[in-house]
Amino acid sequence: MNTFFLALTLLTVSSGPSYVLGTESSGVMERWVDKLSGLKVESAKIDKDHVLVTLGRDCLLRITHSKDPTCASHHALGSAHGCATGDRCPSEKKLKRAFEKAGPLKLPWRSVSPAPQRSSNQVREARVLAQRRLDAKDYAGAQKTLLPIVQDRSIRARDRLSVVATLGA
Repeated sequence: MNTFFLALTLLTVSSGPSYVLGTESSGVMERWVDKLSGLKVESAKIDKDHVLVTLGRDCLLRITHSKDPTCASHHALGSAHGCATGDRCPSEKKLKRAFEKAGPLKLPWRSVSPAPQRSSNQVREARVLAQRRLDAKDYAGAQKTLLPIVQDRSIRARDRLSVVATLGA
């Protein structure tokens, strides 16, 4: 039961859309890192929502979506921001020159946002009403209740598909 409340809390605290990287980002990142002339790139590791590029011994470049900058003095890299941290990072001038030579970084970001509450409520209400009509053996009425949900493109596809099974009953 405690796990349920924890999951519910985590789902409701979400603060809007966040961005994750797709599997195709490795090729894009590899080509961009190869163009970083003048910088010693040791590794580039892609995580869900950021990329960590190790520059030299004690310098880390954290690349995030441009709408989620993680530091005050960041570098604009196209659809991303880069923040260099560490004791032995190249100078700002050297970083800027390398980023300009490499060109804009166009990572394939995917938006991950929670479903609008309104559509979730709409689907829930339609299901309850349809279930009442099915209990009363009013099959046509249940279908009329759920059909607008299936046809409404503003409702998540997952929710629309979950209604299709009820329509077939």
